[in-house]
Amino acid sequence: MNLQTMNLLFGLLTALVNVFVVVTFLLWLFSRQNLFVKLRDLVGPNALWIGFAVAAVTMAGSLYYSEYVNFDPCKLCWFQRIALYPMAIIMLVAALRKDVLVKFYVVPVMIVGALVSIYHYQYEWLPKQESTFCSVVPGETPCNVTWFRQFGFMSLAYMALSSALAIITLVLLARRSDDDEEAELA
Repeated sequence: MNLQTMNLLFGLLTALVNVFVVVTFLLWLFSRQNLFVKLRDLVGPNALWIGFAVAAVTMAGSLYYSEYVNFDPCKLCWFQRIALYPMAIIMLVAALRKDVLVKFYVVPVMIVGALVSIYHYQYEWLPKQESTFCSVVPGETPCNVTWFRQFGFMSLAYMALSSALAIITLVLLARRSDDDEEAELA
């Protein structure tokens, strides 16, 4: 697949997780719990597996762009990766063990990753601001380099932010299925 096709694919997946996060938040905020509880009951038993899929696709996409397309990551990209890459393994183990308590160690790491992504994303749009963190060192990619903008606004930093928010949402929705709880009690 060529770069434009992959950008479109990852852009559509990013849009999908954005819609999921926004709808979940709005249902939680405004639905008087009825629709939110239905969503939680629907998604909750598989939320850890979906979170694993989001983390694995995010990691694969990141590796595709850096290793196959040769988009060199900047310092902020590396910090986003430090937060996101372990999530593929952590979410897989949590899904296999049906460990809904994974939220206690996933959410703090993903919040840090999301904050780095927010800073990075705004820095891409406002590159003239001073940044001592992202100094231009010969041979390093500056943090304000935007390799592409899918749909006019989705950059790699935006995609990392979307993944972090989706993983946070999913681990907070995670529930054991009724079958799992009954089997544990037996």
